[in-house]
Amino acid sequence: MNLELSKDEIYKIIKRKHFKVSKEWLITNLKKTYTRTMTFLEPLVKKKITGYERNDHIGSTNPLIWELGHVVYFWEYKTLRLIFEMELLEGIVIPDSDNKFNSHIVSKEERFEMKYNSKRIINSYHKTIMFIIEAIEHDTIVIDNINTYLIMISLLHNEMHNESFLFSSICLNLPKPRTLNVPIINNSNPLPVSFIKIPGFGFTQGIDSDVFNFTFDNEMPSFSVKVMDFQVSKYPITQYQYMKFVEAGGYKNKSYWLQQGWRWIKKNKIKHPLYWKKDDGSWKVKRFNKYLEMDYNLPVSNISWYEANAYCKWAGYRLPRESEWEFLATNGGTTLYPWGNRRINDEYCNINYQYDSPVEVDKYMAGDNHHGVSQLFGNVWEWCQEPIYPYDSFKIDPVYREMSYPFFGHKRVCRGGSWAVPDFLINSKYRNAQMPDCRIQFIGFRVCL
Repeated sequence: MNLELSKDEIYKIIKRKHFKVSKEWLITNLKKTYTRTMTFLEPLVKKKITGYERNDHIGSTNPLIWELGHVVYFWEYKTLRLIFEMELLEGIVIPDSDNKFNSHIVSKEERFEMKYNSKRIINSYHKTIMFIIEAIEHDTIVIDNINTYLIMISLLHNEMHNESFLFSSICLNLPKPRTLNVPIINNSNPLPVSFIKIPGFGFTQGIDSDVFNFTFDNEMPSFSVKVMDFQVSKYPITQYQYMKFVEAGGYKNKSYWLQQGWRWIKKNKIKHPLYWKKDDGSWKVKRFNKYLEMDYNLPVSNISWYEANAYCKWAGYRLPRESEWEFLATNGGTTLYPWGNRRINDEYCNINYQYDSPVEVDKYMAGDNHHGVSQLFGNVWEWCQEPIYPYDSFKIDPVYREMSYPFFGHKRVCRGGSWAVPDFLINSKYRNAQMPDCRIQFIGFRVCL
């Protein structure tokens, strides 16, 4: 049985999609995404770095040039080939890109062993985006629901990798991109962990319609769930609060860790969070290529699920269940977002690459939910308790078929986005998931009782 779908079969399925945007919106955001990608990769584009192929980063990041090639490959196979005939794409796409840049074919080791024509890959990315923009401008691409879907799937994927380019840059010790601002941080007195009581009831998790937002396969379909009364921390856990766990010997006490987590920290000789170091008796935290004094009330970031879970065991808390997080983000299903029904914007959360880091947890109070729970969106992703699983009656996406199913039961759910995602990527139903040992991404956590 052939599980590959033909172009006709794909069109038959996505014809039922509803999400649609204007050609002006698409052009504007294609240009923004392109500019972000090229700016975030400026050290690579201008050949100011040569260390992006070093083998010492296997397991943490991809070679930056391979990752850009993967973005181009995705645009080719998930968008261009499904809209245009192949002969029109000659001179734009990368030859044999499927065998070079398909992440489900090319192993991590192979990505570091390959030789790259950097100029060709960078030019191919430029040509791909410009080709699509011009086709939209000249109405060669009609912006109906099918073509909206086919462009959006690659645009959103491109933005997922823009975040990856940023956390990879920190790992590679590259400087802050020039477009990112430095937030004003007061470093005031450390905030305590304070809890808000949430009365539970039945609500609808997941979604059936893609009218308001682009919807990925793992967000569907909706189902009823009963959320019991619980208490949740008003803010994500801060660097100061997590520091107390570190200084209490949290990384030395096996009783706080799951067996797999304990094996992981012992094997990798992990003694504190990634990008932390102690200098002259005080903690410093890395921000791109510089170590700065710890800002107490910033959310702790670059934390693995294992570390978040160990902190909870030490402090007597637990991580939120995924249903509880979505319950908070939709006020029990009564609103689209924590603050109400207005779309995400910079007034409500630290999003859209405004800064080069998270901001303090007591900022953006306009984005609180109706019970006063803060920063459910933006700043840092938030770990949930469970692995990601499909909702009942899950149907695999006809185009982005590897979005979810290879990771069911392995990766852990994280929700809400970070400072390094655009407002059109995330919503209250959006389900990110990462491996429990992942700590290079901008993930933190809040806690429950």
